[in-house]
Amino acid sequence: MPPTCSSTVGCLSTVAPSSSSPSPLLEIHVHDLTLKATASALVFALGQPGSNIPARKFPNGVQQGTSCILSVAPESKFASSPTVPLVLTPKTPVGNVSQKREQSITLLVQLKPQGFLVGVFKYYQTSTWQRVEAISGNAPFPYYALQTRPSPSGSKIHVLLFSTVDPETWMSKLPSSAPLSSFCIPGTHESLARYGYPISTCQNVASTVAAQLAAGIRFLDVRVNAKGKGYPSQQKLLAYHGVTDERIEFGQVLAQCWDFLDGVGKSETVIISMKPEADAATMQACFEQVYLNPTKSRWFLEPRVPTLGEARGKLILMSRYGSSSDQPGGIHPSIWPNSEKDIFSYIIPSGQKVETQDWYNVGTLGSLGDKFQLMQKLLSSSGSDPNTLSINFANGSSFPLALPPSVAMGALGYTGMNKRILDYVANQLLQASRTSPLAALGEKGAVAPLPWNGATNPLKCIFNLDYYETTPDLVPLLIQANFQQNP
Repeated sequence: MPPTCSSTVGCLSTVAPSSSSPSPLLEIHVHDLTLKATASALVFALGQPGSNIPARKFPNGVQQGTSCILSVAPESKFASSPTVPLVLTPKTPVGNVSQKREQSITLLVQLKPQGFLVGVFKYYQTSTWQRVEAISGNAPFPYYALQTRPSPSGSKIHVLLFSTVDPETWMSKLPSSAPLSSFCIPGTHESLARYGYPISTCQNVASTVAAQLAAGIRFLDVRVNAKGKGYPSQQKLLAYHGVTDERIEFGQVLAQCWDFLDGVGKSETVIISMKPEADAATMQACFEQVYLNPTKSRWFLEPRVPTLGEARGKLILMSRYGSSSDQPGGIHPSIWPNSEKDIFSYIIPSGQKVETQDWYNVGTLGSLGDKFQLMQKLLSSSGSDPNTLSINFANGSSFPLALPPSVAMGALGYTGMNKRILDYVANQLLQASRTSPLAALGEKGAVAPLPWNGATNPLKCIFNLDYYETTPDLVPLLIQANFQQNP
């Protein structure tokens, strides 16, 4: 019997054709894509793009299109199981997946309540995850899909189908009782560094704080200097990346955060890491006297990692200033070695552990594989403890051979960090779709953080990204990692 596929992810696998198998076998394991604990009857059909495939409910017969015959596998329990294994035997071969020539097949998914969605997945030579091209549909909820495309030696294609989670309100669907450290949280590195291309920029000019929050970002890495005459209380904090003026004053940053948290993001929280680029003492005094003290009630300032409920509607301070023995407020790192090529950790006063990977001086693009291995090492190290806060910086910068845009997006044939993370997360979700147990719904229907295979979510981590929007599926996929459970 085919393995079950039990999560909000639907997974599709194909066995590549060979000389002895001209018609590849497709096994589809999909269930209702909504987050409700109900099983819905699904109808699937495959055919060439543009074909008109009639819809008929299974298991009352065989659905036949212009290029395939689709039937329910005999061992499936269609009426009682949310998992519906189907076997497709094409009437005509779809071609060898090892060929560079691209071939397409249309995937039609019919859902209850009334609605359907249509997308195209394609066979051709690459082994990374790509978004499935949507053609049409009137699905009763938003959806999107990703797929693998096998290498010449690969034998399977996988498709992940997701119901869309609103990036502006994704935390509202998570339980208030869970510690923030138990979630997968997308963030940005040098969140305000939008000017000084290509050496100083880490985000696109259009990626304002408001745009980042709307996209689902929940960790802001803020670097500032105090500027102006007189006492710190008479000065202002201006964003800098090294010596580059990033053209925004910190009050404008806070205004965008308040607008979000007072509006659509009232159930969200945002971590703000504050770091001085020069003169740490003046920066700290200016920050506290001008910005923090007048708005203290809007911050979570205790020296511990809060639960989500404690932090909803607030900013959480991470204070990267002051000495190792100081407790200036919030989560305060006692150590932060410069570009450490390893994981470093410290214990905060609550007894909670914080583990961080921040190796950025990679030298050349040829070292991005080493950088990614360190990111995986951190995930393996702290993934078993929901109370350990994990912070993974995906950025890198070494002049002149590995500047921030090339590290994030790739260049000269090297895969960038964002695409590496996308592929890794998608593969993790694929594994979860095969093996994850039924998860209970939390308070008021919220979805509890999923124990994958009886352990904590292996993607529970803050991922701090450069140029996050240049890989459009990355942030939605990181958000999706918090919602892997049976409907």
